[in-house]
Amino acid sequence: MTTDQIRYFLEIGRCGSIIEAAKQLYITQPTLSRQIAGMESELGLKLFQRSRHGVQLTPAGETLYNQWSTLADLYTKSVREAAKSARGMTESLSIGVLDGLKIDGFLPRFLFFLRNLRPDVHLILRRLSFAEIIEDIRSGRLDLAFSLDVNFFGHPELFVQNVKPYSSAIVVPARHPLAGKEKLTIADLKDETLVIVNREECEKGVEVIADVCKKYGGFIPKFQYVPSMANVLLWLESGLRCAILSMEISLNESADAKVFPLAGASRSFVQMACSRSAEKSSVVMAKEYFAGQNL
Repeated sequence: MTTDQIRYFLEIGRCGSIIEAAKQLYITQPTLSRQIAGMESELGLKLFQRSRHGVQLTPAGETLYNQWSTLADLYTKSVREAAKSARGMTESLSIGVLDGLKIDGFLPRFLFFLRNLRPDVHLILRRLSFAEIIEDIRSGRLDLAFSLDVNFFGHPELFVQNVKPYSSAIVVPARHPLAGKEKLTIADLKDETLVIVNREECEKGVEVIADVCKKYGGFIPKFQYVPSMANVLLWLESGLRCAILSMEISLNESADAKVFPLAGASRSFVQMACSRSAEKSSVVMAKEYFAGQNL
């Protein structure tokens, strides 16, 4: 039995579907079915119960799935550590940044600081959605994350540090009738459908925008929900929707949109977050670095 076969078995167990697992593994369904049939024959065990609705692990399959999941994680971690040793790296630091969030003014300076003191640290940088950031911190795939404060609200398991304050703004397409005004208020959005990430991505963000519309505009907003900040920016750049966004979102510099800063809104922050149980020395350095910033 090969490590590929174990990987195939784990993916089917995770998906509950041979068709979906084949898509995720980028192999054909017949090839995947043959590999699993070969495993069952070699082990003398039935691993999956098949039905019209997909597949389910048998008791034997569930036992192997639970134990091999740990083995697969150990294998991946061991290979990654070996690769770092070969490069002379002693520690990795995986950093996630919210889609569309501007990093100038804080992240490059921190990375310069870190590389000067710890050139041995292997850096991994990734752009992620609101939900992916939370999921990846919890799973350990991320060591640090930078996002808007609404992303980390209601997650007491995270250590959170303010990095920089930000203001909110009304953003409208450049060809929208509202773009011709000198100033905009929340009340001007009463008849607009606002594009916003859905509740599954960032429930607190939806609540905050709804409260702002009710408090400052006197109306309950109409929302068009999309699955990520990248999709919010796409609808704005396409000229089809308006939005209320952080001034730290990079679309604010697009020629296809016009930005109207909001006055009087409560103070908000770009924040850094990590697991409260994080022990990596580079994470500790990040916490100390940003705690020392004058906000």
